[in-house]
Parts: sequence; structure tokens; C-alpha cells
Amino acid sequence: MKFSLINHTSNRELKTFRSDITQLNKTISTTLSLPKTFSYALILIDDSAMQEMNKTYRQLDKTTDVISFALNDGTRDRGKFIDELGDIFISVDAVYRQAEAYGHSVRRESLFLIAHGILHLLGYDHMTLDEEKIMFDLQKELLSDLAPR
Repeated sequence: MKFSLINHTSNRELKTFRSDITQLNKTISTTLSLPKTFSYALILIDDSAMQEMNKTYRQLDKTTDVISFALNDGTRDRGKFIDELGDIFISVDAVYRQAEAYGHSVRRESLFLIAHGILHLLGYDHMTLDEEKIMFDLQKELLSDLAPR
């Protein structure tokens, strides 16, 4: 699994997590029995850019931590797989804010949000309590060795 990291912020710390992201990708591929050829783009932005995206695409005039745009969005069929999954946008400001609020490292918060974004690209969601339990239990499993709480 490959990813492109595009940083639209002045922050360089998250670039140091490349090997951790690669390991997370391998864990996701193995856990979900995915082809190892898939790829996605990971785009780092600030709260201002995230708020604009959230307003434009979700009609919510506030920032958020992560937004995913799946290339197969709308089908939500995890049985159909394409090589290029889509784009994950992460607010670097939210990473730092949430790491402090939850009492864990910036590394762990970054990997959590990336895992969350990848699962959305794969068709997982958390709109209902049942979906939320499935998705959040899976996130916990994916991060258990690499970035435990």
C-alpha cells in the first residue's frame, strides 16, 4: 500500500511519522485482507482550510479533524475494491489540540486520524451506534500494537 503525503502547513513533525504510517498501512492490509497495491493521498492542512472544506462539502461552518473523499464514495460497498482509494485531509491544528485533550502523543493522534480516514475510504462509517461500534473497535485493533492508548 502506498500513500502520498502532501503538507500544506508549516508544520514538519508529522512527516517524521512516515514509517509509522507505512506500518499502519500494512496492518490495515493484513487485518482487512486487502490487496497490497492500494494507495491514497494524505493531505495536511490547518483549521482554517479545514473549516472551508467542511463548509463547502458538508455544509458545516466549523473545523473538524479529518475529512475523507473516497473515489468510490456513494457505493459504500467494501466488497468492491479499487487501487486508488481517495484523499484524506487532516487538520494539523486538530491533531495537536486533540492529543493534548486526550492526554496522548501527537504521533498517536495522527495515526488514529489516518486510520479513521482510511476506514472511511474503505466504506466504514459511524452514523449509527452499530456502525460506530464496528468502526471504533476496528480502529482500536489496528492501533493496539503500533500506537496504544
